[in-house]
Amino acid sequence: MTKDFLTSLHNRQKLDLDLKTFINRIDASLLSLVFVDADKFKSINDIYGHSVGDEALKHLSYKLKLYCTSLNAEAYRYGGEEFILLCFKDKSELIPILNNLRIEIKRDKIKNTDYNINLSVSMGISFWRDVTSIKELLKVADDNLFKAKDQGRDRIIYN
Repeated sequence: MTKDFLTSLHNRQKLDLDLKTFINRIDASLLSLVFVDADKFKSINDIYGHSVGDEALKHLSYKLKLYCTSLNAEAYRYGGEEFILLCFKDKSELIPILNNLRIEIKRDKIKNTDYNINLSVSMGISFWRDVTSIKELLKVADDNLFKAKDQGRDRIIYN
């Protein structure tokens, strides 16, 4: 009940449970929430069809899972083409790893399709130590994601 069927990542229900637990951990000061959104995803579905869109989501999920160990993170499908990473990593280490992830996603072709398609992602980050509630943690990351998209996509924005 806590896994997304398509991507095998955790779902929003699991995200809600984990957030309530993670903010009470002894290392909660390291907690960050990273919104990851596939740029211009609708055009993939419109041009190539939903089955290719599904492969793109699986590809992106695979990349996120690969990076969970180095980010000390859990990955969640938030909805549609939006994902969340909950990371326990110092900001000085977090940002370079996320940037490598962003670059790798853009560089690699989507597997299991007959098309030569690349994805790019935008990311918005918030830090538990800078907010006072889970709601604010989500809002700040979402606002930063919106800024990343507004500033041209394929970038990471954080405070």
